[in-house]
Amino acid sequence: MKSKHGISLVSLMTALLIMILIITTATISMKQVYQNISKEMFASELESLQLAVHSYYTVHEQYPITSENYILDLSVLSTQSLTQFQDEAIENNQIILSKIDYAKAGYTELKYGKGNSEKDYYALSITTGKVYYLEGLEIDGEKYYTLTEQVEKWAKNTVNETDEMIVFVPDETDWTNQDVSVKIKIPQKYTDIMVMEYATYEQVEGEYVYLVKKSSNGTIKVSYQDGKKNCETSYEIKNIDKIKPTLTVSEHITLSDAYNAEIFGYYTIEELYDHDSGIKCVKYDYGKIEENISSYFSNHGTDITGNKIPIVRGNEYITVYVEDNASNMTVLYIKI
Repeated sequence: MKSKHGISLVSLMTALLIMILIITTATISMKQVYQNISKEMFASELESLQLAVHSYYTVHEQYPITSENYILDLSVLSTQSLTQFQDEAIENNQIILSKIDYAKAGYTELKYGKGNSEKDYYALSITTGKVYYLEGLEIDGEKYYTLTEQVEKWAKNTVNETDEMIVFVPDETDWTNQDVSVKIKIPQKYTDIMVMEYATYEQVEGEYVYLVKKSSNGTIKVSYQDGKKNCETSYEIKNIDKIKPTLTVSEHITLSDAYNAEIFGYYTIEELYDHDSGIKCVKYDYGKIEENISSYFSNHGTDITGNKIPIVRGNEYITVYVEDNASNMTVLYIKI
């Protein structure tokens, strides 16, 4: 009897089909897992940011937004997506939204809204107070922009592995030369809380509220326990500038010796530098101005252009005033 060796074509095709089915199933499963992770992360972040915006408004009676606005074109959206904007003031199929100031809202890290594209931002409607993700998250052919009932369901399924429910509320987010106080609102579900700075503490309506006062830029770290998991979050203060601008002026240059020449020379600014916040204004005026200087130059004086300060006859002094964006000022008196 003759023995047969090797694999038959039928067996080979069967094995190949099984491999294709396994790969296809695995691919679909991985895609589904990735989609589930994406929508839960998005829902959790959107819900937390909405809460942070509401908390900020409660404390400051204004929204944490910048001066930058976005016009969202609704004409390109599906009928289902349009229902997410039904409470807004819509004109010509457009709504105007304000960009959220993440620092004011207490967010330093985001998974979405990082500005990686033109619409990769979170924005706010000052009409309804709703937070919107301008780009929208596409799931199963539909895009989600705000906290719909479906998105809220995704958020409830999310395992809270982050510190997004901890809200940092600074009393000042613009540049300042004063100390900055930061209120840290921590839900009572967390335990073993430790704020890595000296802080006062009180318990208010289901929250632990810590108040940290910082005299210089730096990071406020908070460690805590969520169930059995050790977690840490932080907030960076980077808007304090207490250093005065640097200003030096060259010797004067004579243009004319004629007695009747009104402008007979000029001084030149050789160095103008600010440490952090940047120069807000550089002005001059004739005479030695010594009282209420900041108030005086907010309404008077001449902006310096081309780094030149003209010398006008009949004056003994020129007062040069420099102010940075944190309200630090440098005053230089030039004796002519």
